[in-house]
Amino acid sequence: MFGDPALTGKPSGDDIRSGKATYLIALAHTRAQATEDTFVCDLLDSSRGDAQLSEQALTAVRNALISTGAPERVERRIARLSRAAEHHLRTAQLSGPAADRLTALLRQIAAPCEQHATNAADRRSLG
Repeated sequence: MFGDPALTGKPSGDDIRSGKATYLIALAHTRAQATEDTFVCDLLDSSRGDAQLSEQALTAVRNALISTGAPERVERRIARLSRAAEHHLRTAQLSGPAADRLTALLRQIAAPCEQHATNAADRRSLG
């Protein structure tokens, strides 16, 4: 929903347009239900699976997701799971370049979108 298409390899908003059941959308819907925010619930329900969803409607969906606090919760969960995965890598007592590369890869894929954009810009500037 928030990723740069150049980095994700797919159009931003493709998950909602295709009707994909994502953790972000499910969490936002659950949080909206808990606060009885029928506007957000209805918006998510009507937008999910709408292949013709306009950019304006997609912006409304993004704003609705943000209003529930779901994106921040998802980022925190990613960070927590990433720390747990790093812990398991350390306790596996792997060593050498492969262990270093696995840790670096884990950090790269778990990084917030802004960091992915910075890393991609850095890689482009290096040639």
